Amino acid sequence: MHLLAVLLASLLPGITSSLSVLLLGGSGFVGSAVLTELLESGHSVTTASRSGAATSNPRHTSLKLDLTSPSALAELPPFDAYVHCVGVLFDSQSALSRLNKVASGSGSEPGGTYDQITAETVKNLCDALPSPSPPSSSPPPLVFISAFEVGWPQVTGGSLLESLAPPFLRRYLSAKRRAEATILSAPCSPHIMRPSIIYVPGAGDSKLTVNAFTALSFLPPVEKPIPLPLLARAVARACEGNGEGGVYGREAMGVLGEETKM
Repeated sequence: MHLLAVLLASLLPGITSSLSVLLLGGSGFVGSAVLTELLESGHSVTTASRSGAATSNPRHTSLKLDLTSPSALAELPPFDAYVHCVGVLFDSQSALSRLNKVASGSGSEPGGTYDQITAETVKNLCDALPSPSPPSSSPPPLVFISAFEVGWPQVTGGSLLESLAPPFLRRYLSAKRRAEATILSAPCSPHIMRPSIIYVPGAGDSKLTVNAFTALSFLPPVEKPIPLPLLARAVARACEGNGEGGVYGREAMGVLGEETKM
């Protein structure tokens, strides 16, 4: 019987290695793609979002939660991996906040500041992480969708660009940096993805932007755009324990998501 179990494990790795994953923001532009990739990879996913969208997949549990509440995640059981995709392009202090309904993959119009939506929800997640038991055991992966521009101060010309950026973008980057710092000190294995432009391959409305950023990506403050399916694959592989951990730039995300096989 033991030999049969070993044989089945070698033939059916997708079934025997199924993970439980908590995905915050699973109804948005990035989150919905990550959800699809995780489910197609055979994992069980619990999503938590303001909308709590209905689901028919038996491996998908959808929760309607206010993730800005410190107690929102306190009663949830431990998971094998965690993903944070909660975000907003324009916060409530931005004059363009109404555009979120169009720009958001979920069609929602989330309220709140960048700090509330990004930094505080990350803190609430990290506060809810279980302590490794035993203490010597490996902590669970926590994948966070950050932004390439967070690293502007470390590249030539980046600080100048940020100083010239509109106030909403500076607030956006400040919240992402706070979130990254929180994750790096939490009891988890951090996987921080820093994409710049994220696009859906074949979507005509993004071609001009993608081509422009690709052409200018030889400049240090500009990063090559990343296809959404590739980013989702990189997130799923990180949840499975692949990758070096830490901060991932465009090239590292491409390697983790096996871009050459797409």
